Amino acid sequence: MDYPVLKTVSAPDYLVIAAYLATLVWIGKYFSGYNRNIQDFFKGGGKLPWWVGGISAFMAGFSAWIFTGGAGVVYENGLLGTLFLCTGILATFIAWLFFAKRWRRTRVTTMFEFVSARFNLPTQQVLSWAYLPINLFYCSAVLLSLSIFVTAALGIGDISTRALGLPLDFTLTGVQATILVAGAIILAYCYFGGLLAVTSCDVLSFLVIVPIAVLIVPLMVVKLGSVGKLFTTPAGFQVPAEQSIFGEPITFFFVLIWLTSGIHSYTTNPIVQRYWSVRDETQARKVALLCMWLFIFGVLVWSVPPLAVRHLFPDLTSLYGSLKAPAEGAYVSACLAVLPHGMIGVMFAAIFAASMSSIDSTLNFISGIFTNDIYRKVIRKDADERHLLRVGRLSTLVIGLTAMGLSLVMSGHGGAFSWMIRFDEIATTPIVVPLVLGLLFPRCGSMAAIITFFAGLSWNVTGVIFLQLEYKPVMLVSFILTYLTFISSAWLIRDRRDKAESIRRFFELLDTPVDPDRELGEAGIDRLSMLRFIGKLAAGTGTVICLMALIGQPLGDRLINLAGGAVVLALGWLMVRADRKIQAAKPPAAGN
Repeated sequence: MDYPVLKTVSAPDYLVIAAYLATLVWIGKYFSGYNRNIQDFFKGGGKLPWWVGGISAFMAGFSAWIFTGGAGVVYENGLLGTLFLCTGILATFIAWLFFAKRWRRTRVTTMFEFVSARFNLPTQQVLSWAYLPINLFYCSAVLLSLSIFVTAALGIGDISTRALGLPLDFTLTGVQATILVAGAIILAYCYFGGLLAVTSCDVLSFLVIVPIAVLIVPLMVVKLGSVGKLFTTPAGFQVPAEQSIFGEPITFFFVLIWLTSGIHSYTTNPIVQRYWSVRDETQARKVALLCMWLFIFGVLVWSVPPLAVRHLFPDLTSLYGSLKAPAEGAYVSACLAVLPHGMIGVMFAAIFAASMSSIDSTLNFISGIFTNDIYRKVIRKDADERHLLRVGRLSTLVIGLTAMGLSLVMSGHGGAFSWMIRFDEIATTPIVVPLVLGLLFPRCGSMAAIITFFAGLSWNVTGVIFLQLEYKPVMLVSFILTYLTFISSAWLIRDRRDKAESIRRFFELLDTPVDPDRELGEAGIDRLSMLRFIGKLAAGTGTVICLMALIGQPLGDRLINLAGGAVVLALGWLMVRADRKIQAAKPPAAGN
């Protein structure tokens, strides 16, 4: 068959990408004045609108791996691979049932503040210090994944510092250069704006990326010529083992273990920060429910392009031979095959920004853990709010720079998805199982978490590094071991009466509804309407996309630009109009 011709990124596309990324930095600086303490910086003062939290949780959940590793798994394995994208659906459904309400009722600023109250301070310190490097490595792997996508999409080659007029003489690969640029942008808006900037960038990216992602689906089906082909495997299609994303066969049991691990992770990763950043438990459950429906929608939308690319480009090695795993370029190929210039730039800019969401959320999350759970409790217990805010920003900067350095090192040692798998094997169960069970079972005492952590970590390190077992046996044994260890420790090690009473009071707190009028104080977000702010940003972005119709292209491509921009513009206008109605319906302030 005749394969479609892939477009290359043009000057207008690069201009759109640069303008979009500059907007993200501006958003971070804009929110700088709305952060007066670490409650504002790390949880939006507990007053984040639930719809912002839900969209942001969704964006943080899919990130770059959907467009690289996730799309690659679907490309390699067909419909079985689409199950990999369903982790967020199952996890947020379970969160809606059980965990969102409980996380909000813990009334914490960070996840390990809960560990101190539920277990004890030594356990909190051990898990906090373990969580930081583990998620630092994860953050680095996601940054690498993003950079792989962008490099493949934009065709970025090696860059010589001497050619740029710099005094040092060395050459950066395209992936390494992208790591530095992307990392600097993420650091900028995270440093200034905190969680408010992170969530605002997430929602803006969502409003831009979703209409275009939906548009790609029918365009790919038309290019493919038949919907039925999506459910078939091309004749002779086979990915060489040495170029596959995974180093072992993908079976249903493998996917089942993967989903189980993902459900645990999603209940304890930066997504849960959105649950305690809204006003009360009712809004927290709305965050989970909205996120679940968005994940369902996302799986339907993001599965089609890599399934179609299997037929349109059955040999991605010829297109992305420089990548360790060429299948990670599947979604890039779909975008370049059907989108017009201008829209290509917008799509890649939005994917760039959306992929940053997982990184910025993790960065803000672990910076909060260091500031609130380590610095505040151990290093300087008498620090005031202004000092803690400075520490929060400084830790964001240091952790972000470290993540960039690690990502540069990883870039020469395998595909990004392989790194994520390794971290998942070693780190998931020892930390997340005690956190999940600690929220559910009051019977288990204060020592259960730390015993479970060391038992799970010992097995995972042994299985992955020394025995070099495959993913399935490592994770299966790890889950059985950690569950049995946590539950049995409650019967073998009893707490003192005072500690048992403390745990009982903690679970009484989880049964006590949040009273936002009494419990929440003044916050920086009180001075801002997120609906109006994001609506204006979306309207402006939609207008710019509409202007892309002026680029000299065939009429069909111009109409695609115009249609995509009109949808984003309309969404922004509807948000601004809705805000005006809300403000008009509010009773006048006393004394007016």
